[in-house]
Amino acid sequence: MKRIAVKGRAPITRLRALQNTDLLAQGQVFHLEVHSGTENETQSDEEREQRSRHRRRELATKYNSCELRPFRIFERHKRSDVTLWMNCSAKYATTIVVLTHLLINLIHGVAHRELDVGLSPSGSVFVIVVFLILPLVALALLWTARRRIGFIILSLSMLASLLFGLYHHFVIISPDHVHSQPSSPWGTAFIITAYGSFITEAIGTYVGLHYLWVAKQSLNKTAKGRFG
Repeated sequence: MKRIAVKGRAPITRLRALQNTDLLAQGQVFHLEVHSGTENETQSDEEREQRSRHRRRELATKYNSCELRPFRIFERHKRSDVTLWMNCSAKYATTIVVLTHLLINLIHGVAHRELDVGLSPSGSVFVIVVFLILPLVALALLWTARRRIGFIILSLSMLASLLFGLYHHFVIISPDHVHSQPSSPWGTAFIITAYGSFITEAIGTYVGLHYLWVAKQSLNKTAKGRFG
């Protein structure tokens, strides 16, 4: 009877071993399927992100605009991403400077009229062309493919305006000098806008020269990468 009992247990033990082996194999197959599915999902997400990034860059290049995504400073970026970000920052910085300069000079012109401080005909033409028109032309060019010409015009017009204002407002003693203005609201407005114009012109000159230098450095690096 004991031998029969022992013989009867052997098939049961083998059956359980086979069942455990089968479950283990099924578990491994399921793990492989899950792992493969995760890899496929990761690859598809990366492909979608690459296509989306490529599409955004194409639209930004086509319409000369900025890519609509945040630029994180402490992440590593491709050179094209950095260049695009620099172009956007240059456009927005220049827009702020030029429009602020325009507003200040319009108020300064009203102060000239209210205080009866006139300019010579050549001086008036210089102010209209160099102070008001050329910075707006430069700003318009910055939003086109001719950004380099825009920065050149911006730098020259702002520097010329700075020197003109420095000479007439702070050097030569004349009715246009800041110390010749009366103690009145328009006299105060004249003085404040004279200083404001000088500051914005200095900033505009720096912005134009800075981004011209940045563009030159970028071209030099590109040339070294191609021929170096």
